[in-house]
Amino acid sequence: LVPDIERIGYEHHPNGDLPDRVIFAKGARHRRTHHLSLTMVGSPFWCANIAFRVLQRDRPAVAEAYRELKRSLASAYSDDRASYTDGKEAFVVAALESGPG
Repeated sequence: LVPDIERIGYEHHPNGDLPDRVIFAKGARHRRTHHLSLTMVGSPFWCANIAFRVLQRDRPAVAEAYRELKRSLASAYSDDRASYTDGKEAFVVAALESGPG
């Protein structure tokens, strides 16, 4: 899988502290144009992402709050992908812990 994705211009990033994921990026290091995160169906990461997607569909207020958070983080961390990603974590965890509806 990795060689096939690298062949179309993506750079593989060792996943380090990101279990259950394979990470790729495309574009110059200082200005990435694409980020690709792959996981196996049924993995803990996959299950959490599906649960968060369902939660946003069921609770539009959560989806809107998440959109606003992402906009704010993108503005604050336009050149710092790690901080942007880290900034979303507490929101996602709290939303998932609050449960459905």
